[in-house]
Amino acid sequence: MDTSTIVIACISLAIMSFPFTLSYYNSRKKQQLLVSKIQAIAGQFSNSIDRYDTIWNGIIALDAKAKVLFFYYEGKAGSETMRIPLSDYNKCELILSELNVGDLAKTKVIETVSIRFYPKSNTEKVNDILLFDGKRGLTLSTELNLAKDWVKILNELRLT
Repeated sequence: MDTSTIVIACISLAIMSFPFTLSYYNSRKKQQLLVSKIQAIAGQFSNSIDRYDTIWNGIIALDAKAKVLFFYYEGKAGSETMRIPLSDYNKCELILSELNVGDLAKTKVIETVSIRFYPKSNTEKVNDILLFDGKRGLTLSTELNLAKDWVKILNELRLT
């Protein structure tokens, strides 16, 4: 190989990797912004964040000492913020909404993934945290596994 071929190969490699690098840094920047927003929300209630996970334009976070869950989602229509004290709820569970597709409805597609909280008091309403909605035009990626993990963590924490 001569020097000109090596230079052209390096320049080509740099040009081809640039979009992926830019995408990575933009997602990290977005994640840092979501983390700072959820920490500010938790700070308003004198809570701290022990654990968090980000999903698309949202973040779910937990203050394990106070047993309080926080959720923040930023969409086109505006933002949604939730604070859920786990002591006010009996249990939480994963809720999947499926849509039948195709001939004879043999194929099912997950339409929504949410975590539902059932209150101890019958006068309180059931709370849902929507982690995935197919109507938003997004593709289901890690939300299902994330929801399963969080339901397990929250139910274990609620029992302690």
